Amino acid sequence: MMPSGFPLVISMSMMQLKHIPGILRIRILYVLIFLSPAVQAQDSNLDLEKIRAGVKEMLSDIQSYYVYLPDRAVDWECMATSYLAKVDSLSTQEDVLLLFEYLLDEFYENHIHLNVNTNASYRLSSPLHLEVRENGIFLEGVKRTLNLSSLPDLIGAQVLSFNGLPMEEQIQRFPTLCQDKSNLEVQNWLVNKVLAGRYDQPRMLALRLTSEEEYLLDLDALVEDKAEGLLSYREIDGIGIITLHNSLGNNNLITAFDQTLDQATATKGILIDLRNTIGGGNTYVARGILGRFVQERSPYQRHAFWEQYDKGPKVERGWMEYVSPRLPVYTKPVAVLINHWTGSMGEGLAIGFDAQDGKTVFGTSMARLAGAISNFGLSQLNFGYQLPTERLFHVNGTPREKFIPTYSTELTSSQKDETMEQAIEWIRSKE
Repeated sequence: MMPSGFPLVISMSMMQLKHIPGILRIRILYVLIFLSPAVQAQDSNLDLEKIRAGVKEMLSDIQSYYVYLPDRAVDWECMATSYLAKVDSLSTQEDVLLLFEYLLDEFYENHIHLNVNTNASYRLSSPLHLEVRENGIFLEGVKRTLNLSSLPDLIGAQVLSFNGLPMEEQIQRFPTLCQDKSNLEVQNWLVNKVLAGRYDQPRMLALRLTSEEEYLLDLDALVEDKAEGLLSYREIDGIGIITLHNSLGNNNLITAFDQTLDQATATKGILIDLRNTIGGGNTYVARGILGRFVQERSPYQRHAFWEQYDKGPKVERGWMEYVSPRLPVYTKPVAVLINHWTGSMGEGLAIGFDAQDGKTVFGTSMARLAGAISNFGLSQLNFGYQLPTERLFHVNGTPREKFIPTYSTELTSSQKDETMEQAIEWIRSKE
């Protein structure tokens, strides 16, 4: 992300684009807007009528284009009244942005968010993953890029509080206006959103470890190992391990991947580690990688969305996306590693591998970033947001966001890489 002091830049509007046929297939890249501290703190003469119009426009576009809206437990009547009612209480530009940010948070989906933030915004993800269970909230996953050498074993620890308040209270305090916070899916999204934290607040997590010891963890003091380059490669007992460094959005990754794989032809098998791909990417890169492992044109993922023109009925449109071979094809066993930080295009690449013979996926559920996104602007305001407008599926019909790997890893320790160990044993079993 750009620093918070980056100058304010005004993005283009989509006012005219809404009426262009096929708008859902157009990908428009909006300029990210970051407000300087001076702008955030300054009271301004806000045009409340334009803000109200923006709220109505966003709600209308969500109803028209958000392909997962039928799956979301949303109180639409509350949404349509509560956010308009809040407009009169706004006094700064930061207030305005947070109003729209919280409106989008109502849908408990990290693939729908503003293309702008402030110091008071919530981050999109955290280096830990929590799970709500009947008997409490527990730490269920740790980002693999963290340096954990000085930390106790965190997997299975129970959450006691966050920034001094019980997590249950933090859920109730989260600034959405209409969510059913008794809904388990909503709770699981909220605990991880609270844990991601605001940019302008500390993140102190109190845990009870499995040893019953209480431990206070400062998330902002955690150190993440920064790997150089687009990917890294190593071998263990003749098995090649290719780790992607959150680089699926860089078109140069295809060449770097080709060069690496060409040097690994004598290996017994390949592990492809997608556990640091939270930033997503593009299908060009994903197909370029996957093409080195298929021997004939093969289905890769399925798309679906609903078209509507001239106020007519919505009609579903869907198609299968294919991947074609890129020589030389690697034909030995391939294992793919995923976790909660496998996001968006990383998730697409994982299900694409899973659809191919001789390729097996290991790990936990993924980031569950639903669908393919389009970018929207607010015609009377100077920022925009992204919204999933296409559903994505595994070729077997499983929604991408609900994919569970063939070998689902039940993590028991943050001190060892159980997913990697499981995948290596699987490749050894193929000799």
